[in-house]
Amino acid sequence: MSRVLGLTGTVVEDTIETADGRVVEDLGGARYAIAAARALLPADVELAPVLAVGADAWERVRADLASLPGVRTDGLLRAAAVNNKVRLVYRTRDERDETLTGGVPPLAWADLEPWIERLEAWLWNFVAGSETDLATFRRLVAAFRGPIHLDVHSLCLETPHDGARRPRQPADWEAWVEGVGSVQVNDREAGLIWRGDYAPMPAEAEAELSARVGGLGADGLLITRGPAGASWLPASGAAVHAAAHA
Repeated sequence: MSRVLGLTGTVVEDTIETADGRVVEDLGGARYAIAAARALLPADVELAPVLAVGADAWERVRADLASLPGVRTDGLLRAAAVNNKVRLVYRTRDERDETLTGGVPPLAWADLEPWIERLEAWLWNFVAGSETDLATFRRLVAAFRGPIHLDVHSLCLETPHDGARRPRQPADWEAWVEGVGSVQVNDREAGLIWRGDYAPMPAEAEAELSARVGGLGADGLLITRGPAGASWLPASGAAVHAAAHA
């Protein structure tokens, strides 16, 4: 019997304007995580995206994911809403403006509960920041017996009425993190969470954040650094730093 990894996030319809003036339109958000996970997983592990898709993008997203070997589609939920659409305008390679329109509603307990006994592990990639509410996520963490990997990402973003997404310090980040198996942030999100400053921190401050994450029960903290690679800061033992690959 195949093992099954769950992945929850949001597949968005991206319009990307690069700093050199090119425009790219494609599926993004959790679609990247799905492709990466499928490329890295052993052949005997199935990937089950458990996520909502807006009605206007349902056929496109479902067909796209069904075309990927080893990816199931029975966890997709058709939402009576406009799918999330993100416009990214890069001013430089690393600096960008992000605008969100549309938006599928948060997943309810009834959407998630059937998968608790069917998944061996569960990756939560907060692409929208509204994939579910905190109370439902806490209930899931308490009920699920496998490891949960939490990519904080858009929990660190707010979306005002104009749709322009802006960094924010999530006041309840510890409640999201408590009890999960591992936590992922980029270096700027780490600074925002720990110091309220959307900027990379010195190594000693990252160690303080890692210690707090470990104190909340996680095995470690993964900090991604774009072209500078990534660092794994375990709850016990030495940190591991990896260079980025071109």
